Order: sequence, then structure tokens, then C-alpha cells
Amino acid sequence: IGGPADAVRFLHKLRSTAFLSEAAFSSMLTAHPLGGAIPGRPWQKTSYGLGLMIGEMAKAGRTYGHSGVGHDTVSALYHFPDTDPPATVATFAKADSESVTEYEAIRLAIG
Repeated sequence: IGGPADAVRFLHKLRSTAFLSEAAFSSMLTAHPLGGAIPGRPWQKTSYGLGLMIGEMAKAGRTYGHSGVGHDTVSALYHFPDTDPPATVATFAKADSESVTEYEAIRLAIG
């Protein structure tokens, strides 16, 4: 439980070799393709890793992280390695579709 800054710190820490070995994090990023675009959402390529959504989002390129829905709220926590500079973004909103926070995460990542 925490706010956007806590979520970003978590994803950064997850990427740190002080938290996980390089091999363990690499395993998390091993993509198992699900398909292409998701209607109404920014996903152009979709895959799952170990606990992470992995793929490409419109205008932002490659990404990994996760989105969620629960109790009238949605969230998105993603790292965008292709943006300049690379960005990690967490967004939360009172809504019923992950698309709201995913599009906001892209907007913040590409500035």
C-alpha cells in the first residue's frame, strides 16, 4: 500500500542488483507473447513475464510493469526504456478501465 512515488521506488528497486540478481530480473523480463493490440488501450504488442506485463505501447515504445483495477480505482506502473530519458511512471485514478492510467503514464513518460 502506498502512493505513486512508492510504486516507482519499488519498480526501480526491483531492477537493482542489490534487490534481485541480474539472472532473476532477466527471468522476469522473459516475454511470453499474448498477441497484438488491446482494443481501447495503448498496447501494440502484449506479453507476460514473471509478474510483469511486457510489450510495446503506442508513442512510448517498449515497456514493462503492470496495470490493475479494483474497487472503482485503476493503476498503472511502467518503466519505458525507449523514452528520452527513460522513465518510470506510476498513475492512479478513480475509473473502471486501465486505459485511463496507461494513457496517462505514456503522457507523463514522453513529456
